[in-house]
Amino acid sequence: MTRPAAGPIPSTAVFDAWALGAIWGVTFLVIQWGLRDAGPVTLGALRVLTGAFGLLILARMLARPVPKSRQPHLEIVAVGVIQVGLFGALLNIARRGPEPA
Repeated sequence: MTRPAAGPIPSTAVFDAWALGAIWGVTFLVIQWGLRDAGPVTLGALRVLTGAFGLLILARMLARPVPKSRQPHLEIVAVGVIQVGLFGALLNIARRGPEPA
């Protein structure tokens, strides 16, 4: 098995790496700013809604059909509520600390 010759890294890969790093870094700033004015559950819900709308727009651009039945939508909502609710509950438990004896 021969290995292909290593060449220069394509400029698109370098750009993608920089873009990913920039987006990831900005995310931490946005979370810090958001936690000043909103609670963790609210901020988590806004993140989920933003992602859902982004995926819906992407699905429309790719001409993928949105399921017509309620079942897939209910499953998606249930997973989102569990994830956001669990995150918020665990964060609040961690903030409170141990109960006094």
